[in-house]
Amino acid sequence: MKKLNIFVAIQNFNWEEINLVQSLKDMGHSITWWDWKADGYWQYAQDWEGVKKKEMNELLINKVSKAHAEKKLDLFFSYLSDPVVYPETVSEITSFVSTLNFGCNDVHTFERGHIKTAPFFSLNWTTNKAAISNYNFVHAKVIQTPFGVNSQFYLVDSRNLPKLSFDVSFIGQPYGYRLLFLTYLINAKLGFSISGKVTYKRLIRTVLESRLNIGFCGLGDSEFSNKAMKQLRLRDFEVTAIGGLYLTEREPFITELFEEDKEMLFYSSPEELADKAVFYSRFKNRKERISIARAGQERCLNNYTWEKMFTKVFKKVGVI
Repeated sequence: MKKLNIFVAIQNFNWEEINLVQSLKDMGHSITWWDWKADGYWQYAQDWEGVKKKEMNELLINKVSKAHAEKKLDLFFSYLSDPVVYPETVSEITSFVSTLNFGCNDVHTFERGHIKTAPFFSLNWTTNKAAISNYNFVHAKVIQTPFGVNSQFYLVDSRNLPKLSFDVSFIGQPYGYRLLFLTYLINAKLGFSISGKVTYKRLIRTVLESRLNIGFCGLGDSEFSNKAMKQLRLRDFEVTAIGGLYLTEREPFITELFEEDKEMLFYSSPEELADKAVFYSRFKNRKERISIARAGQERCLNNYTWEKMFTKVFKKVGVI
């Protein structure tokens, strides 16, 4: 693949550097990365709208222009939203380099997050099929792919695996219907681990210590039955890439990526969640558990890496 000179404008909250920035570096591209939060620009600051947003946008244009003057850029790649960047800023950058903006929470936050700026990017990249219509509505160019994984980061040394400590684990925030569903696991008397925000080191260890890992697709405080308020999660791919057995909601956008009961497990009710958690955590069913987890890992590392996703998107934007 052609090696590109890319300016990357992405804040690192938790997963962005490892998955997006580092993956580009691992692919051999030349990267100039600006994390504006690390430089003190924060969209929730009291003086953001009045002072800091304008200052940050001016600095962004200056940094991209300088990088382009020093060595012609092939691409401007960002993870930006309307509260952070002005349409005029995107338009100015797009006037001299192809621009690509990533979005993964754009199903139901599009109007407050992307509706103003999306039309000014050369291409918008979403992980959600349901978001495509949002971009089409404002005549913005869009491409959809699943999430990827950084295959180098998620490699696990099979010679140094921790002992199994939990029947089931869940890593995430306990909002919406999640607590109710987790109660079913507790009532089933399963040994469990429930964690909020954790480091990647802790995430990997928890997955490896668990016989089964639980996932949810719902957004915010929506009801479980609300199909419109569901989307793919990076966790769907992280757990699978590490080699964990994953049990998540039976939704078309995930069942089309992994084969049910052969590469991943799915549920459509709290009762089915609990029944499968009990079944696959039992020692006598360990062969089935291991077989599905290994097949899911193989599928993920062969089909859903950031390298494959970037290659597809770069072809669409026309830089390779």
